[in-house]
Amino acid sequence: MKNILVELREDIRKTIMNEITDYDYRYRRYNINYSVLIGFAEELDLTSFESYIRKSDRFIVIKPNLCAIVLDCTDEKGGIKAGNNLLTRFQNLFFSKKLFASVVTASAHKDAIHLVNELYHLLSFGITHNMDNILIDSSQLFK
Repeated sequence: MKNILVELREDIRKTIMNEITDYDYRYRRYNINYSVLIGFAEELDLTSFESYIRKSDRFIVIKPNLCAIVLDCTDEKGGIKAGNNLLTRFQNLFFSKKLFASVVTASAHKDAIHLVNELYHLLSFGITHNMDNILIDSSQLFK
């Protein structure tokens, strides 16, 4: 599973960087925070989750089983809450399936590239340590 993620690293970086440009501009210019979630399910199509997000959010399909969501106007707490709400919905729909997910917030990173790198790192960490059906954020890592 981690090998798939390694192969897709550049696609993940390019796709998310392209999709968060407007959100990052608004954060830098007007201090309007945002969070980014990413989810990976080895054997499921996650694109149906687009119907569960707000209109101001952006759903990003990297592969059908690897999707990200930009959560507009959310701080760290709001991003974690939204991610956990989506995780609960996933568990209700696909009880026995594994989902690996992570979340980062713009205010915790000096620029968009660091945000995307941390998002990838957290997802990779979750997969490596078999932390399925748990939303990983930076507070869960040992520093």
